[in-house]
Amino acid sequence: MFLLLYAWRATVLLDSSKNLERAFALASFGAEFGCPHCNGVLARCFFAGYGCQQDLAKAKRLAQESADDDSRYGLYVLGYLAYEKGRLVAAKTYWQKAADMGLTVAQFNLASLLVHVRQNLRPLLERQQNEEDYIELCRLILQLDEEAFLLYLEASKKGYPLAWQELGAMFHYGIAVDVNMDLASQCFANAKKAGIEKLKM
Repeated sequence: MFLLLYAWRATVLLDSSKNLERAFALASFGAEFGCPHCNGVLARCFFAGYGCQQDLAKAKRLAQESADDDSRYGLYVLGYLAYEKGRLVAAKTYWQKAADMGLTVAQFNLASLLVHVRQNLRPLLERQQNEEDYIELCRLILQLDEEAFLLYLEASKKGYPLAWQELGAMFHYGIAVDVNMDLASQCFANAKKAGIEKLKM
């Protein structure tokens, strides 16, 4: 059970973009002792080259082994591998499972995926001639925005820095919420205070 702490700590370091080499070392240590959660974090490192040389084949193998043991960390990486291949439904399924297990970065990515889908629906909305279909599309877009907002909010409460940035934009532009410049400024300030660069994954 204590090995899960290595996976958790390594994930915190990855999410904050601080000491990626240390994150890789922690995940490697746990993986050597057969921790499926550490295998999943190690897969994330190999996928993006965090603290190590990028190795997509190794990332996929470790992620699958981790997910087979019902680890949220392996499920998260499998979601990213699916996303990179354009398999959005599969990515959503993996990230939803990982998010339901409480993985903050999966909540963030799931929200971002919903925003991506909503953006792709906008052109369809503009070209829609049928009133009923137009209303249905509007409802779907609103639902996606609301779900994304709640996921970003949950991720920000758990300390995921990039979630503050996205919440700030939603308050600034009035997406899923009323425009609130004070809250937008506060969210952007929190994101800036975190002082991180956007991670690839």
